[in-house]
Amino acid sequence: MRFNIFGIDKSVLLLSLYNNAKQQGVAYDNMPAAKHIGLLLKHGKLENAEALLEYRMESDNYYFDYINLGSGPKVIQVDLGVHEPDFSKYDFHHGEGLAKKIVSTLRDKYIEAMTQSQKVNPSFTLAPVLRYMIKVKEAEQNGSKTSNVDNPGIKKASSKL
Repeated sequence: MRFNIFGIDKSVLLLSLYNNAKQQGVAYDNMPAAKHIGLLLKHGKLENAEALLEYRMESDNYYFDYINLGSGPKVIQVDLGVHEPDFSKYDFHHGEGLAKKIVSTLRDKYIEAMTQSQKVNPSFTLAPVLRYMIKVKEAEQNGSKTSNVDNPGIKKASSKL
């Protein structure tokens, strides 16, 4: 399942996916200490997600398989290098619809934060991004494809050759 993550902070998204993921798989089964760490530390750290994203930026590889953000290895299996990642492997491991719930929750938080910023500062420069995120949310609620929503942050290639 694919849905749009434009405008959502990737480090916050990665951390949310990690914190909502179950510990499982070979990396978890073959590391008895990881089970104990996972029981003690329930959540990863944002600093770890930011550091991992910064490291991956150097190689331009945003596919995350098994990662450890502080509470043991967890399977993510998502490529955050695109605006509409495929979350089907994540949902397979952690529950159908979980990724969509996480993305929707984060999008709602960002829309609310940007709406408040717009009220405080009417010349808020992210207004086009806010309108786009609201359109994406509406398209998802209506069951429409989000790729059909015009994106203010991405210039489309010219049809002229």
